[in-house]
Amino acid sequence: MTEPTMIRLVICAAVKNRETGVMICGPRHGECFNSVIDLGIDKQPHGDIWECGFVDQDNVFMSRKGAWKVADAAGQIRRPTTFERDYKSHRRANVGDEGLLFSENLY
Repeated sequence: MTEPTMIRLVICAAVKNRETGVMICGPRHGECFNSVIDLGIDKQPHGDIWECGFVDQDNVFMSRKGAWKVADAAGQIRRPTTFERDYKSHRRANVGDEGLLFSENLY
């Protein structure tokens, strides 16, 4: 008997510290940042140090771009929003591109 193929899924939002590798998960990125503050890890977390992304069922961190590909392949995109396409105007120039996952795409 062969093992069933496990489909990789996006499970929840996460933020990961670029310097220490500390990762905090939650239903939305805002809750992740609140936990970072509440746990005393960082009093003022920001995007230069904390990357917003997602984790899969094996607790592997994925960037927004990588998570979009996983969620799209697994049929998890419930609703595209305009934000993933307009996100360029909300962040530093030349960082990322279209196809970025947001929790609003999933639930």
